[in-house]
This record gives sequence, C-alpha cells and structure tokens, in this order.
Amino acid sequence: MGSLSEDNGFTVIYTDTAREEVAFVKDCRGLTLKGSYSGLRLYLAESTEQEAFDEYFRRLGVKLRPEAAPFTGYYSRQGSHGGISETAVLSELERMKPQSFRTDVFCIDGSYETAVGDWLSPDRERFPLGLKPVADRITEEGYIPGLRISPFVCSENSSIWQDHRHWAAKDSDGNWIKTGAEQGGCYALDIMNKDFREYLREVFDTIVNKWGFRFLKLDSLYAACIQPKHTMTRGMLMAEAMGLIREIAGDAFILAGDVPLASAFGRADYCRTGCDVSPEWDGKPYMRLTSRERISTRSSMLSTVFRRQLNGRAFLCAPDVFMLGSEYRALDARQKQCLGEVNAAACGLLLTADDTEGYTAEQKNMLSEICSMTDAMIVSAGLYGDVLRIEYSVDGRLIRRDYKV
Repeated sequence: MGSLSEDNGFTVIYTDTAREEVAFVKDCRGLTLKGSYSGLRLYLAESTEQEAFDEYFRRLGVKLRPEAAPFTGYYSRQGSHGGISETAVLSELERMKPQSFRTDVFCIDGSYETAVGDWLSPDRERFPLGLKPVADRITEEGYIPGLRISPFVCSENSSIWQDHRHWAAKDSDGNWIKTGAEQGGCYALDIMNKDFREYLREVFDTIVNKWGFRFLKLDSLYAACIQPKHTMTRGMLMAEAMGLIREIAGDAFILAGDVPLASAFGRADYCRTGCDVSPEWDGKPYMRLTSRERISTRSSMLSTVFRRQLNGRAFLCAPDVFMLGSEYRALDARQKQCLGEVNAAACGLLLTADDTEGYTAEQKNMLSEICSMTDAMIVSAGLYGDVLRIEYSVDGRLIRRDYKV
C-alpha cells in the first residue's frame, strides 16, 4: 500500500491490527482550492516485494537520477564539535593517503560558517583563505569535495536573522517558527519568499561554481514544511522546496537529510533514511523514555534494513556513518559489524568518520569484510524478538546472518 500523490499533500496511514483495518488520511491543512484537487491516489498490490516496489515507482513516474552512483565517503566530523578548520581538514587528508578505506567523497560536515544561515561567510579565523582552497585541495587528492549546510534555517546570531528577518516563516498566529537544536535552536525560513530564494541561488552558485564543492549534504530540510502556508499544504511546500534545491544545485550531487522521504524521490541523488547513530547501541536510556525522535545506532540500522527497497528506485540510500574505532567503547564488535554490513549491503553511499589508518589489525579485517558486502543484496529480512535475521545474496550464494539487536 502506498500513496501516489505526496506532492500535493502528505498521506498518513493508520493501522488497527486488532480490527484488521487500515485508514488513509490526506493532510490538506492550509489548502485553498482554486480549481480541482486530486486528493488520495493509492497503490494497492498483492505480489512479490520486488514486483510491488517496481510497479509502485513506475506508477509514480519516479526514476533514480542517472547521475547518482554508488560512493564511499568520509565525513570530517570535527564540525560537530565546532573544531573544523582548514588546518584540521588538511591534516585529515594527509592521514588518509594510505587509503585503507577507498574514499570517493570527502565531506566537510558543518560549522565552517560564522553562523547558521550565513553560508557565504566562512569563519576567517579557522578558514583564513576561505573555502575554495580547501575544495581545491580535496579535489587534488582525488576526492569529490563535499560540504554540509542547512539551507532552510538560520540562527539568532546570523546576519540573515538580524538583517533579513522578514525571510523567516511564521505560524498562523504570527509567531516565528523555531526548529531544531543546532547552536541553541534555529528559525525556519520561508521558501516562498522571493528575496530568500534569490539568496539561496547565490549560496548554491557560490558553493558549487565558485568554491568548487560538488557534493552537498543538506540537512534540516523539513524546516520548509513545518506549517502550511501561502494556501499550500505541507506536502506542496516540501515538493516546492526540493524542486528549487534540485534546480539551483545544478550538476552537484545532493544528499538530502531530515526530509520527508517522498519529497526527495527522484530529486535527491542520495537520501538519509534514518536517524543519526549514537555512541551507544540504542542511545541514552533516558531518551528512550522521553522521545521517539532521538539518535540511536539500533534505530538507524533497522531503518536502513526496512527502507532498503527505496535504494536504487527513489534515490540511493545514505545512512549515517558506520563506526569501528576503539573510541566507540559502548559498542561491541558484533554491533559494529552489524551496522557496517547492513549499511554496505542496503545502501548506495557507505560513510565513515573514523580515522581508518588508526585501526587495529582486527578492525582492518572487519573493515575489509564490510567493504566486501557492497556487492551483496538483501534478499529478505525479519525481526524475531531481539534477533534480526537477514538473507544476503553474494555472488549467487545465499548467506544468512542472525544479528542480536
């Protein structure tokens, strides 16, 4: 069962197993009709998994972008701690030269800017020459240079907020829409504001064509559709936002993050299909009691397994990083291997933030096993209590793995 009309409004599917009932509800909030409106358009099928998903995407008219290709990648994650700098990036590039892990993409994962939203303003203390020399150096080393931004949000200390507050989105009561926890919380920006759209065009033109980054990791994309606006549903707003991003990114690869998945179908080259990984297997215990929206290595891995059917049809799936390093003491070897093997087999973008040159012999062997799974395909998967059973097809052979999760 699936929706064929997410661009005109999101569809919520409710299930009642006790009554054996399924209900489809279209989110039409905010919509003002000026003509006809096609509401629910559904696809219902009873067939094999492969046949059902192939036919679903055929009816959607969605195909994988031909530019999308399976990549391996490295995240310079120091940005997560505010420590990213030109010096740090160049040092990481030097350490990667022995190449234990074949790397196609080298992505600077955030915090290069003076404030969230000021994407054209690199911190000159940390990047004295700007970002172009860094992108050039990454290219010289043989990698595709990548950069992370969150195009639809800004922070209070940004010049965007101080000088262009009218670009920010408001709710139906006239209040600014806050979103996320990045740098203490951000504000959503109105993607239908003409001046803001022109600013985004300048941002993408600069990052791609002037600085030379060819891989864009775009986060907090859901900020475009938190509230319905401009007589448009949330689904319409998100489709408009993703269409704009695809247009102004040009030939650059897009990794879409924090986005309603259907809005990225056929528009993003790669897409995150789960949450961030956590240093622990299932995140902090107190977070399990307070929120479903939390970081969790276990949840990330399960999302990768059970959304694998999108890979190669809607986009190439791109989970968060795998982690084998000794610094991840809260994860045992079996958990690390489970995460790595699933990511390798089910996705089109295999990523790590590890210093692979610092791996022990055992960790290098595990890395080799994980990389060999990029040629595998998950034939079936099921969760039986705390055991995840996966059947892989590898070189024409069926291999069964039981992972305790």
